[in-house]
Amino acid sequence: MKLPQYYEDPRTLHVGTLPPRAYFIPFADERSAGGDREQSPFFTSLCGTWGFRWFAAIDGADDALLGEDAPLTDFTPVTVPGNWQLYGLDTDTPLYSNLRYPYPTDPPFVPDDDPCAVYARDFTLTADQTARDTVLVFEGVASCFYVWVNGKPVGYSQVSHATSEFDVTPFVREGRNRLTVVVLKWCDGSYLEDQDFFRLSGIFREVYLLTRAKERLEDVHVRQRFEPGACRLEIALTRKGAPAVRYCLTDPDGTETAAGEAGDTLTLTVEQPRLWSAERPDLYTLTLCAGGEVIALPLALCEKKIEDRKLLINGRPVKLKGINRHDFSPDNGYAVTTAEMRRDLLLMKRANVNAIRTSHYPNDPRFVLAAQELGFYLIDEADLETHGMGYNNDGDWDWTRWSFLSNASDWRDAYVDRARLLYERDKNAGAVVMWSLGNESGCGVNHRAMRLYIKERDERALVHYENAHLQFTAVPEDENFADISDVESRMYPGYAYTKDFLENPPCDKPFFMCEYVDSCTTGDVHALWRLVESSDAFCGGCIWEWADHAVKNADGRLCYGGDWGEWPNDGVCCLDGLVFADRTPRPGYYDMKKIYEPLRGSYRDGVLTLTSTRCFTGTDDLYLTWTVESEGAVVLSGELTALDVPPLGEREFRLFDAAPALTGENFLTCSVRQKTATAWAEAGYEVGFLQFPLPAAEAESPATPTFPLTVNETDDRLTVTAGKTTFAFDKHRGRLCSMTVDGRETLERPARFTLWRPPTYNSGLRGQWFDNFLDRAGQKCYRAAVTETGAHKVVLTADLALGSPAAPPDVILTVTYTVADDGTLTAAVKGRVRENLPALPRLGWELSLREDFENIDWYGRGPTESYPDRFEACRIGKFTGTVTGNLVPYVRPMENGSHCETRAVTLTATDGCALTATGFGTAERFSFNALHVSPEQLTTAAHHDELHSEHRTVWSLDGRMGAISEWGELNDLCPGRLFDEKEIDFGFTIKAN
Repeated sequence: MKLPQYYEDPRTLHVGTLPPRAYFIPFADERSAGGDREQSPFFTSLCGTWGFRWFAAIDGADDALLGEDAPLTDFTPVTVPGNWQLYGLDTDTPLYSNLRYPYPTDPPFVPDDDPCAVYARDFTLTADQTARDTVLVFEGVASCFYVWVNGKPVGYSQVSHATSEFDVTPFVREGRNRLTVVVLKWCDGSYLEDQDFFRLSGIFREVYLLTRAKERLEDVHVRQRFEPGACRLEIALTRKGAPAVRYCLTDPDGTETAAGEAGDTLTLTVEQPRLWSAERPDLYTLTLCAGGEVIALPLALCEKKIEDRKLLINGRPVKLKGINRHDFSPDNGYAVTTAEMRRDLLLMKRANVNAIRTSHYPNDPRFVLAAQELGFYLIDEADLETHGMGYNNDGDWDWTRWSFLSNASDWRDAYVDRARLLYERDKNAGAVVMWSLGNESGCGVNHRAMRLYIKERDERALVHYENAHLQFTAVPEDENFADISDVESRMYPGYAYTKDFLENPPCDKPFFMCEYVDSCTTGDVHALWRLVESSDAFCGGCIWEWADHAVKNADGRLCYGGDWGEWPNDGVCCLDGLVFADRTPRPGYYDMKKIYEPLRGSYRDGVLTLTSTRCFTGTDDLYLTWTVESEGAVVLSGELTALDVPPLGEREFRLFDAAPALTGENFLTCSVRQKTATAWAEAGYEVGFLQFPLPAAEAESPATPTFPLTVNETDDRLTVTAGKTTFAFDKHRGRLCSMTVDGRETLERPARFTLWRPPTYNSGLRGQWFDNFLDRAGQKCYRAAVTETGAHKVVLTADLALGSPAAPPDVILTVTYTVADDGTLTAAVKGRVRENLPALPRLGWELSLREDFENIDWYGRGPTESYPDRFEACRIGKFTGTVTGNLVPYVRPMENGSHCETRAVTLTATDGCALTATGFGTAERFSFNALHVSPEQLTTAAHHDELHSEHRTVWSLDGRMGAISEWGELNDLCPGRLFDEKEIDFGFTIKAN
C-alpha cells in the first residue's frame, strides 16, 4: 500500500480536517439538549463491530482493501473503540515504556517496518440525513490515520488524544456507505507522544457522524470576565452561513437570566453570579438555537488568577488537592467507557481529591464535562512529551538534547497544533484552572509559541509547564524560559529546597507540584502537605498517580512491562497507582484521603477545635462522632450534629466538662461523616478522622495464674512445660523448635530470626540489599546453654549471628529465652549490626504457625497496612482481620501487610487456640505481619497469581522494621524512618490464651 508520506513530515499534521472547535453535540430541541449524546437525532454512532486487517508494515497492505466494495469477509471482526494489541489476534504486542523511544531516535523518521491496520465498516444514511452536511468525528486514534469514504480519499490526521473532524458531505450518499481507515503504529508525531504508558495502537475513542444543518453554529467561545459582583460573558459565535441565533442563559436552578438574539458576538452580564468551585459545582447553561439545531453548553463561572504569589480561585487562595490520571482501562487499554470515567471520579471524591491533572494528554471530552459537573479543578494537558530525546542507548542523559525538538523551528507548528487542539476543544470548561503545555519535553521556544497561542485566545488563561522552572538550566545562554509558565511547577521537589523557596522566594509565582510522591512513598505526603498548608504561595500538587496501568492478557492476568517479551520496557514502573487496575484502593489511597481531608483539629481539656480547609462552603453537610478509648475500650462517646465551621475558619466544641478517670493508654478519636448521601458516597460515609492522645496513667497488671514448671534437658534439646503449653528448644541451633498447646503443635517449622523483607517497587536501597546478599542471610548458632533453672522460670541463652554470603556476619545477637511459670515465653534480643551495612530491611522473629491460625486481633495502627514511614492514615485502636485478607494483592508481589506501632497481637486457630504477642525494649511498639506466604516467595514471584499458600501462617514479629520508601530528605526529617542504628535491644513475649 502506497500512502502519502505525511507520517514522516512534521509540517503536515492534518489533511482535510475541519478547524478544531469546542466540544458540543447538536440536538433537535431544548428539552433534550445537553443530555446523552446518543439521544440526539443528529448523532450516529459508528462504534461497534468493524472489519480489521493487520500488517507488519505499510507496504504489506493491499490497496484493494480501500475500495468501497472490498468484501468485509476478508476482514476479522473487532470492536471499536479498542486497541489492536488487545484484540487477541496475531498482531504486535503491548509495549510499556516510561522513558525511551521503542525505535531509533531519528526524528521525523520512523521504522520502515511500521505496523498498520486497515479498519472498514458500512453505515447507512437516509435521505433526510444526506440533505444535511455530514461530519465524521474521531475522538482518538493512535498514532495517525488516513480516511477513505466509498473508496475515495478524505484526509489524514495525527495527535493521538485529540479530536479530528472531516466534512464528508461530498463523499457520502443515501443508503449504504463504506468507511475505511488506515492506522499506523508510528508517525513523526510519536516523537511527541513518549509518555509513561503502554504503547498501544488503533481507534481507541469513539467514532461517530454528526448530520448538521447547512447553516449552523460551527463553534462557540465563551470568555469570562469578572468584576465586583458580576461576571461578563464575552461570547464569540462562529457561523456557517448566516443563521439566526437565539440564546438563553439559565442559572443553576434552571431559572432564565437572559434571552434574546445574537450575531457573531454576544455579551451577557450575570449579576451576583453563583460561582462554580470544586466544593460547590454550580453550573449555568447557555442554550443556543440556530439552523434547527440546539446546543446546550454547561458554564462553570469561575475566576482564576494569580496575585501576590497566590493562585486565587474566585478571589481565595486554593489548595489543589490533586492526582495525576491516565485515561486507561486494564481490559481495553486506551478505550475507556463513561462508566469507568465516572467510577474514577467518584472514587476520587471519596478520597477528598479536588484537582486532576490529565496526564499527559487531553482526556476524553466527556470526562472533562463529568469532572466539571462533580466538582474538580482541572490541569488540562496537551498531548506532548519527548522524554526519550535525552537518551543514548548506554543510558547517558543529555539535558540539551532533551530540548532539541522543543527548539527546532520545523517542529514549531506541531507543538502549537497540540496546544490548539487542547484549548479549542475544552475552552468553555470553566473547571480548567491551568492549561498545561505537556510533560517532560525539556524546554524551548516552541513551548513559548504554545503559550502565546493560548494567551492570544484568552489573555487571562493560566499556563502551566513544569520544565520552565527556575532550576532548568539546559537552555541557550541568551534565553530565559521563566515566562512560559504562570506557576513555578516542580516534580518530586526536595523538602529543603521547597521550604527555602517559600521562605526566600526567588520569583513571584506560586509553587505547584505537578507530580509528587508515588504509590509506595505516600507516607511522605504528610510532611509535604504540612508544608503546603504552611504558605498561601504553595498552591498544592498532584500525586503520581491514580491507577496501576496494568493490562490484562488473554488469560486474564494483569501484566506489566516485559510480560510480552517486548523491548525496551520499564518493568513495574506502570504499577504506581493509588488504586489497583480494577480501582480497588491500594493502601496509599488512604494516605491521599487523609491529607486532603476537609477538617484539621486540635484538642485540649475537653475542647475540640476544628479548622476547615474548605474555601467556599461551610461544614453543615458533615457531622462528627467521637469516642474516648482506654486501652482500646470505649469509655465515653458523643456526637456533634452541627459542625458549621466557616470556610477557612475554625470553631471550638466542648465535648465534655471533665474526662473520666482513665488508666493505661488513652485516645480521643473523632470521625467526620457525611450527613446525607451524595453521588459518590452514602450517608454516614467517613470523610476523615482525627485522633489525639490523652494523658496516660499507670494501669494495674492483672494477676495471672501460675503453674509448676516441668523441665527436660538433653544434650541437644530443652523442653519446658508450664500449664497447657510446652516449649521445646533446639540447643544446637539456638531456636524455638516446638510449641504445643493442649498437646497440639502450633509450629510448622522452627522459629528463626531474619533480616529480609521484599523490596517495594521504588525501594531506594534494594540494590544495596541484594549486593550485600541480605536476601540470603541465614542464622548461625555459636552456642546455646541453659543459664537458669528455678521454680518460676527457666532461661536458655543463645549466641547467634545472621550472616550473608561472602561477608562477615551482618548482625551478632544474644537471645535470652525465658519460660515463666505463668506459661509465657519471652525472647530478649541484644546485639550489634555490622558497621558498613546499609540501612537494613528489618530484624524480626518469624514463627511459622499452622495454616489454620487465620484470625487476627490487634491493638495498634489499623485497619490498613502501616510502616514507620507510612502510618498517619491509620488510627490506633483494636482491629480484627484474617491472615488471608492481610495480603495486599500487588500486581508484582512486594512487601505488604505489616502493621506498625502494635501494642499486642493475637492469632487464633480454628480450634480456638490463641497466641498473643507483646513487645518490650525498642519493640514496645512493634510491627507485625501474618501471611500464608513467605518473604522469600514475595521476593521471587513475578505476579500475584503466582503466589501459592505455603500451608502455614508466617507470623513476623519485628523488633525493627525499616521504611518502605528508604530514600529522600525525609529520612533526616523523620527520625526512626530508616533502620540504620547499630545497637539492638528488643524482645517479645508470647502466651497461649
